[in-house]
Amino acid sequence: MRRALAAGFSYLFCCQLLTACASAEPTLNLAQLNQELHALTNQTRVEIGLQPLRKLEELETLSQTHSQDMAARDFFDHQNPDDGSPFDRLQRDHGHLLSVSSGENIAMQSLHGLDEKALAAELMTLWRNSPDHYTHLVEPTFWHLGIATALGETQGEQVIYATQSFGFVLVRRLSPLPDSIATGERLTLRFDYLGPFPATELSVLFYAPDPEARIPRPAGGAYIGKAPLALIWEEPGKRFSLSLPANYGPGTYQLRFGRGEQIYDVPLRWEVRD
Repeated sequence: MRRALAAGFSYLFCCQLLTACASAEPTLNLAQLNQELHALTNQTRVEIGLQPLRKLEELETLSQTHSQDMAARDFFDHQNPDDGSPFDRLQRDHGHLLSVSSGENIAMQSLHGLDEKALAAELMTLWRNSPDHYTHLVEPTFWHLGIATALGETQGEQVIYATQSFGFVLVRRLSPLPDSIATGERLTLRFDYLGPFPATELSVLFYAPDPEARIPRPAGGAYIGKAPLALIWEEPGKRFSLSLPANYGPGTYQLRFGRGEQIYDVPLRWEVRD
């Protein structure tokens, strides 16, 4: 019996799409299959005038973990038996990524003697012919992609499990985020910039725990409750750091990143204690 199934997941965040076989032919090259799927995904996007998606190691790892989990535990779903949704897994395993949007496609397909190119074409046909999956393939805000496949067996039949993890990842945090720091200390965080727009347009807002806190302006006067921060570029357009004060009392401090005046509702938080 030939099996072919697909499922898609999206995460809705502030009115924006965030987005969502064990013993098989030994000659099947999964790395090549993943490359074929990535190429076909980008071909689908370029055909309608969208930018191709860039590989991101963390998203490939996320996809690999889920594909292998489906194969090992013989289930086919975005929600795994114990670890929650794709967004939950992204936050748990790759919390150092600030992802503005994310999404996931999965598929399960019988091998039935196909080589890597033919199998990739069949998997892509499943996704392209499904409106929900196609929406992920051509979502214009996505910028990154990780694809991974795993071999498994279900009901005595050899199958391939495939996962696509999509994202619009803005920055990768390189520094550990402490549980808390003391009032008066400074926290320095380093980041890689991964976004699709020019790095000169990247903006950062600092939020004090007190919305009435007066934060000095460099040219005099004060911001109230929140203030833009200057990025310290170590490698122009690629890597930067931020020096964050903790002198506005105890409580929850926040950073939010954006493009110019458009600030994304994806806060980075840390606690300050007395």
